[in-house]
Amino acid sequence: MGKIIAMANQKGGVGKTTTSINLAAGLAYLKKKVLLVDLDPQSNTTQGIGARNNIKKSTYDLLLKNADVKDCILHLDIPPMDLIGATIDLAGSDLEMANYQNGREQLLKKQLDKIKADYDFIIIDTPPNLSLCQSAALVASDYVVIPTKATGGSIDGVGELIDT
Repeated sequence: MGKIIAMANQKGGVGKTTTSINLAAGLAYLKKKVLLVDLDPQSNTTQGIGARNNIKKSTYDLLLKNADVKDCILHLDIPPMDLIGATIDLAGSDLEMANYQNGREQLLKKQLDKIKADYDFIIIDTPPNLSLCQSAALVASDYVVIPTKATGGSIDGVGELIDT
């Protein structure tokens, strides 16, 4: 059974995306089966991995259009891993998820549980704010890595994330 790891900090610019991409790529090159999930509407992970123009179904489709999780997966050769990419459509997801009366925090977990056994690691890059997407990532995860810089704002973000 795979392990799900979220990269989370409510502060931007602390290295969540860089850590997500490099950890996922490193594990993939070590012959681990890896899925990288981009939950940030800015889609920097998707762009950084070189897949922005190849996304047919995104994390938005996965969360809010009930797309089959396997239809959202893009298989990459370099690095040798899979990706569920993000698009700008994800920007309005918090407003849409707010309409759900129950279970909105479970949306991602339910989808990833369907494929968790297919991977050694699922790495989730989260948005730099306290949002329903970030909450969904935390609920879905077995572990959370909190990238940080030695600055006041970044350290404050750690405390806020722990409170969350």
